[in-house]
Amino acid sequence: MEIEGKIALVTGSAKRVGRAIALALAERGAELVIHYRDSEREAQELLALLKRAGGKPVAVRGDVSVAADVDRIVETAMQAFGRIEILVNNASIFSRTRTGTDSWT
Repeated sequence: MEIEGKIALVTGSAKRVGRAIALALAERGAELVIHYRDSEREAQELLALLKRAGGKPVAVRGDVSVAADVDRIVETAMQAFGRIEILVNNASIFSRTRTGTDSWT
């Protein structure tokens, strides 16, 4: 699949796997809509990184479990780019738990 010039919305793209997916898509030429819920600092860092690389990304905050937020996320993408051609539904709840070995899982 040719990705160059495609518009990609990656939910949960400020950190961890979502960030890696967003970066991989950007490296192949996609323009990004960066979605985050609570990770504003990380989203802004990713936004700046992609802009320095020549992209025109946008970032949008929202909770994908709230219909009005989903509508606003999509509307932001449509206003910025006029379309969404790739959707990566990566957003999830991430909670750290302790294991019996004192390491985080």
